[in-house]
Amino acid sequence: MKKIFIILAISSLIGFIIFLFIKVYKKTNDEIKITDSDFIQHKNIYWGYGWKKKTDDKKKFIYSGSLPGSEFGFSFKDSDKISFSISSQVTAPLIGLEGWIDNNYFVFSYPSFKTPDTTLFIKKEDANKKHQIKARLFCYVIPYQPCDLLIKSIVLRSQAKILKEKTDRFSKIAILGDSISAVLGNENYTYKLAGLLNAHITNSSYDGSMVTNEQNDFPIPALARIENDIVPVKPNIILIFLGTNDLGKGVSLQNFKISYDKIIQTIRQKLPNVTIITVGLLPRMDIKSEKIMTYSSIIENISRQNNLLFINPILWLSEKDFSDGLHPNLSAQQKLAGRFYEILKNY
Repeated sequence: MKKIFIILAISSLIGFIIFLFIKVYKKTNDEIKITDSDFIQHKNIYWGYGWKKKTDDKKKFIYSGSLPGSEFGFSFKDSDKISFSISSQVTAPLIGLEGWIDNNYFVFSYPSFKTPDTTLFIKKEDANKKHQIKARLFCYVIPYQPCDLLIKSIVLRSQAKILKEKTDRFSKIAILGDSISAVLGNENYTYKLAGLLNAHITNSSYDGSMVTNEQNDFPIPALARIENDIVPVKPNIILIFLGTNDLGKGVSLQNFKISYDKIIQTIRQKLPNVTIITVGLLPRMDIKSEKIMTYSSIIENISRQNNLLFINPILWLSEKDFSDGLHPNLSAQQKLAGRFYEILKNY
């Protein structure tokens, strides 16, 4: 009887201890707050050319993006959300970030840069799985001014793990162009093409850009942008899509030829292993096709002399594909992307 009493007493004590443990554990667990942390300085985040690390007024590290197409990316796990703190001194609707979390597209554009609008959520049951972020800057500002997009923080749950991703598997394509390759921001054919090819893109294309340097009010001529924007990226392919502004301003054919050839020779000198692809002029509703073809013929001849691939897009689009007689509209951007994709997919 005494033994039974002792056993019962010990069992009761063990039960009471277990009860207290569960109660204390539950209370402690309930009191644990889910915290977030800023991972912007993590070494496994890939920042492509065009993103510069700098400090803000509070001496905090941030990243500043200046070149359209500039990418960053990483993979992570153990977080059910990711938030970006974004700002820009350029108040234009066609500046922002577009990207993918896994295969789901997102876009953050001015003026919706407040944190609730720049937060991506993940199902809690998928939080512990690996997720991939790939994002790039887009920018189209008239009149020209440098893009200035700031990424101030990348916030995930504190327990999140940032995983390193290989970035050298992507092709790098550089576009040297004018407003045709920049208009409509992230809806431009250049960004759609990058998505189709799964390629990094550097888009050195600005409103008013010309082959020649006869437009003295343009801040950065095409020739200078080769050195500033394209050479540091070391792209696999350069697509030159220029000339319509020279045509519109009546640049002489001789000056156009000399300047275009200088662009080719400069690229070959600076990037001897790059594949150069030249593109003729699109149709314009305000200029006869015969005159357009004259300028395109110069590009074609220079390309032939230098053993370069020349693309003539004169028949790709019709009058209904232009929003203002010069710039391809939204549906035409998809057509251009598809046409270029069929040519570039084998490079």
